[in-house]
Amino acid sequence: MKVLIVIILLMLPAYLEAQISQQHVVSVLEENIVGKKITYKEKYGYTAEFTYLGILKSKTGEIYKVMKVNSLSGLYKDSQRSWGGILVFNRNNLLGYYYVGSELSLPSYIKNNELIFKPSKGCTETTVINFYNGIPASIFILCDKKGGDAWTFYKKNKFD
Repeated sequence: MKVLIVIILLMLPAYLEAQISQQHVVSVLEENIVGKKITYKEKYGYTAEFTYLGILKSKTGEIYKVMKVNSLSGLYKDSQRSWGGILVFNRNNLLGYYYVGSELSLPSYIKNNELIFKPSKGCTETTVINFYNGIPASIFILCDKKGGDAWTFYKKNKFD
């Protein structure tokens, strides 16, 4: 069972990349409207919701555009599965992403140069992440005083 879990976790980044169409991402970035959700429905019950959150700046002047994506798949509404991602760009080029388990782990908005994660279903804590020292290698999203979830940044130079 442990081997199966490890294999699944190793495959998740590849699955995320395969599901995100470059055309969809570019159109969201070009609209450049903070907070606007754009939904794309594709065949076989696949739906992707893209939301441009805005920019974060580092102390060295790097500007990062941040977008969240929530993907739903499954033919029937009651059997759909969700996963989420936080995409990070520089000049509309994908630098990488955080794969997160579901839409409940996605950030809510950017305020004062910080990525804000508001409490979601079953959680009580707000998490604030900044990119002041660059893109964090991993982030920890609090749920409550006892714990939360850690997500790794997967570097990517461009869409393949």
